[in-house]
Amino acid sequence: MSRDDFWVPVILDWAIRNLPSCEEAKQNSSSYACGANTICLDSQNGRGYSCHCQKGYEGNPYLGYVDECKDSQNCKDATCFNTPGAYYCICPAGTKPETISEGRFGCTPNKRNHFIILLVSAGIGVSILIIFLLGTSYSLYTRLVRRKKMKMKHMQFERNDGLLLQQKITANDGTVEKTKEFE
Repeated sequence: MSRDDFWVPVILDWAIRNLPSCEEAKQNSSSYACGANTICLDSQNGRGYSCHCQKGYEGNPYLGYVDECKDSQNCKDATCFNTPGAYYCICPAGTKPETISEGRFGCTPNKRNHFIILLVSAGIGVSILIIFLLGTSYSLYTRLVRRKKMKMKHMQFERNDGLLLQQKITANDGTVEKTKEFE
């Protein structure tokens, strides 16, 4: 039998022995050793007490309150919220949580949101382009109609001897000769 094969079970009876019981220890907050979310139990073997984690908690019951949000790396680019025995991170809008390493979280852009933003931007761009094209088309249309009317007036003026009439008006100092009617 080698030295490494020899094991002996050992039970460690741990207790804080500076005060006789939990009740007395709780009265003196500066020397009370149990942390938050713990249960204080009187020692079974003599004077003193020991601390144990409440149900749902684990870790060292002798540590005080730990603020996990003090370490800014726990929630990189996120808002950290401390809770009893844990913490959680909330990412800003447009991002999603991602585990960076064990116990550390960060926020990465949400690709779906980028697609939506791209789609909305494209829609706005196309709408502006359509409005611009409609405005330009309307402007060209009104110019063409105006030009067509001017050509038509000019053609009618020439066909109806408008030039001759205009010369008569200017020759008589703006007065037109009275016409005679024959019966």
